Amino acid sequence: MLYKYSTFQEGFTEEISVTDRQECHIDHIMFSKGLISKIVICAYKFDERISVHISLHMGNLKLATIVTYEDFVIEYRSLGNEKDHCLTLCKAKDYDK
Repeated sequence: MLYKYSTFQEGFTEEISVTDRQECHIDHIMFSKGLISKIVICAYKFDERISVHISLHMGNLKLATIVTYEDFVIEYRSLGNEKDHCLTLCKAKDYDK
């Protein structure tokens, strides 16, 4: 799914569940299966500019937050069989738009 920076408004929140059978890839970082349980996307307004915060959670523990002002993509990919999948988050490329 493509998330366009220009469409975010202050107060936007979305939560994406990650199953224990999914790996999670953020750009070139690969998290083991079961480590990331959810991704929370929120938009905040600072100094008249919207910033998009993408938080990685392990249960109720927030592990990290990525702050972006650019378009990004979250997609599911198969790891070669029906049971194992990968959730990938990366900066949108021209062909994604």
